Amino acid sequence: MLTRDQHIRRRPNELQAFRESGVIVFVVTAGDASAADTAELVKRLYAKLIRKAQSTKPPAMFSVTHSGAVNRIKL
Repeated sequence: MLTRDQHIRRRPNELQAFRESGVIVFVVTAGDASAADTAELVKRLYAKLIRKAQSTKPPAMFSVTHSGAVNRIKL
């Protein structure tokens, strides 16, 4: 799953739904990036995101920065 909602981990109901769903979420934290900028970022990092998803047991959440860093978020 991909989202630009940086507050997902701070909202109890959303966090609970995330944990119960058993998904891997990538949170784009590129601040004021437009939808086009976000799409370009995901396109550039696609292979890296797939590798992270394949090597991670769900549920898991990662931040994705504009510079291309992909870091696991501890919940």
